[in-house]
Amino acid sequence: MVPCYGSFFASYSLNYNSETDGGDAEVFNFSKMNNSLSFGASLDSAKKFIIAQNITSHTKSQKKGITDQEMSFTLLELGPQFLWYFTQERRWYISYTYNFLASGSSQISGTKYDVEGSSTMASLGYHLKVNKTFAMGASVKYHNITITSRSSGTTKTEVTDTFNSIYPMLEAVLRF
Repeated sequence: MVPCYGSFFASYSLNYNSETDGGDAEVFNFSKMNNSLSFGASLDSAKKFIIAQNITSHTKSQKKGITDQEMSFTLLELGPQFLWYFTQERRWYISYTYNFLASGSSQISGTKYDVEGSSTMASLGYHLKVNKTFAMGASVKYHNITITSRSSGTTKTEVTDTFNSIYPMLEAVLRF
């Protein structure tokens, strides 16, 4: 009989950030929300290496000045995630995600577009075990989004818009 070493993994991560600056310069408003959901499995006997499917929702909005120059986009990102715990206790980890699909909508100065591209994410995090199957934690994530096409109606334009950010995430994890 062949032994089974697998274990299942599910995680949810959340980040929200907002800023308003009404100083002597032009008024500036910024908000960003990231939600990530991952489902996967560990295939090694130590249960330290996990391969998962990542689903990320990314929303960003920024507005500058009295003339309401606004830029916003909402993306759904899908792709594989690779996570590796440093120790058997499964506390500290690193992960890499390649979202081959980043699709959604964008609005620039009142004009709406459909956008497509891809993204990558890299994380360093810590999970504190609450009980046998549940852990809570936090991570620092580097997120790179590259938009490669923008379309409005029947007009499709090839573009290269890149957005980079580093931000903290709060996390809830199920491991069984």
